[in-house]
Amino acid sequence: MSPQHVPASGEFEDVALTNIQRVGAIRLTESKQQAPHFYVASAIDVTELFAFRVRINATLDAAGDSKVSVNDLLVKAVALQQLDQRQLRG
Repeated sequence: MSPQHVPASGEFEDVALTNIQRVGAIRLTESKQQAPHFYVASAIDVTELFAFRVRINATLDAAGDSKVSVNDLLVKAVALQQLDQRQLRG
């Protein structure tokens, strides 16, 4: 499936880049073009994670606290795994 071209609509204003933005854009482009990249995709059943989030948020809501997002839980899980997997830290 190829992306479809969608014509721009509305008005826009070209804004000149600062030197640091220009250099950053050049470096990011070079990195993407010159460094090897690979992508990993997987399917994960997050049913239990969602249920856990619902329970946490119910408790937090009752206490008047901020809710927890799925991203919050994933970041926490990755951080804990990093602590456990010392060889990944270099």
